[in-house]
Amino acid sequence: MIVAIGMLYTSQLYFGTVDVGQEFGVLGDYNRVKNLVEETEELELVTTRIRRRMHFDFYATVSGFGVTVQNASGETAVISFESGMPILEESNREELREVIIEEADRQFDSGF
Repeated sequence: MIVAIGMLYTSQLYFGTVDVGQEFGVLGDYNRVKNLVEETEELELVTTRIRRRMHFDFYATVSGFGVTVQNASGETAVISFESGMPILEESNREELREVIIEEADRQFDSGF
């Protein structure tokens, strides 16, 4: 019984019906970006959004997501990601963090 419950919970984590910040499965890229922003001292996470595509009435995939971040001056930037972007395949967290910071800085500098 306990094994069955554990397997059910694990499958829910993988398919994204339960979100506890896991960096694997359907919500893996979304949570990895969200966790990186929360760990970054230069930026504060303001809001997040996620776009899911439903399959078979019970299974969903993430087709895109975004984060709104704020710097110490109160400026905000919206950083969007689409499913399949090469940077999301990057396993080096530091490189992904740099891409996020660079995009935020670009928007802060342009007043976007």
